Amino acid sequence: VKYAITHAPSLFADAVGVDGVDYGYGMYLSNVDLLGGGDEDEWRRLYGGPPYATWPRWTARAPGFNVHKVTAPFRGEANSGRESLLGEWEFYAGLRRLEKAVELWVYPRGQHSLRRPLERRASLEGSLDWLDYWLNGRKDSNVRKREQYTRWESLRRKAERVGWRGPEPQR
Repeated sequence: VKYAITHAPSLFADAVGVDGVDYGYGMYLSNVDLLGGGDEDEWRRLYGGPPYATWPRWTARAPGFNVHKVTAPFRGEANSGRESLLGEWEFYAGLRRLEKAVELWVYPRGQHSLRRPLERRASLEGSLDWLDYWLNGRKDSNVRKREQYTRWESLRRKAERVGWRGPEPQR
């Protein structure tokens, strides 16, 4: 998802990414000790080697170095502990720094495929609300979601500043 919205941004009006593996610079660094370090072949396949030896390939291909191209609002989720939070952070932080429309939800006790009913419901309902809002301009009438839509209205203004054009929200 991250690669797609950075390398073909005009194709996307919205995006949701969950526990993504983007083989970016942040993932490369966290792979040193935290994630086990066993992906050297993948770095070589994608970029020709480590970043310090192949910066031009990394900056052209890695999603984290291409967040400036994103126009679609992006909802990320880190569902499986600190490793997944680190995997999502580089992209999320880059979009936030550029003041783009982005949210990151963290389920610290979750698993890659969420199993706890409340976490699963929050993830599925949150993603559905996000997609329905950004793609169709619809808001759920549940008063408990009022804060979410207020936050998204602020994000909408940011998205419009970077060229996003979507449906007007329904009242």
